[in-house]
Amino acid sequence: MTGLSGLVVAGGVQNMSQIPLTAAALVGDRFGRPDPYSGSRGWRKRYGNQTVSQFHAAELMARHWDISREEMEEFALVSHRRAAHAVDSGRFGPEIEPYADDEHALAADEGPRRDTGPEPMAQMKTLTPDGRITAATASQISDGAAALLIASEEAVREHGLPPAPASTG
Repeated sequence: MTGLSGLVVAGGVQNMSQIPLTAAALVGDRFGRPDPYSGSRGWRKRYGNQTVSQFHAAELMARHWDISREEMEEFALVSHRRAAHAVDSGRFGPEIEPYADDEHALAADEGPRRDTGPEPMAQMKTLTPDGRITAATASQISDGAAALLIASEEAVREHGLPPAPASTG
């Protein structure tokens, strides 16, 4: 953004707890109720009534690229250990906000998984008879959101914004 006076807000949302709405939309369609959830009019045209999920996509990719269950479990274990270390060391402290509503109160994300290791992972059943994905390598049902204000040097000066230190990755 050098030479530009600009402010941009970039963000995203992960809403895994609402995934079952897709199933509800398919069922509602059978009873003459239009899909009030997805907003994607092409959903049924593309997928019909078949199950489409991250889990099924992961199984297809594992088969396509011949990724073994053991490779996935090793990757998952390392990933969760790194995430747990980052959280425990305070690296994400400024980014994590507590959440509370009438039913829940969370100080931080319920993940990463901290209570597993290679032996318990190897003993888990796959989610389909000939599959490779287990609960240890499947996506968690977690929700989250993030936003970032990006400002040019000129916008920082013009609006009196405190510049953030450069990230070291």
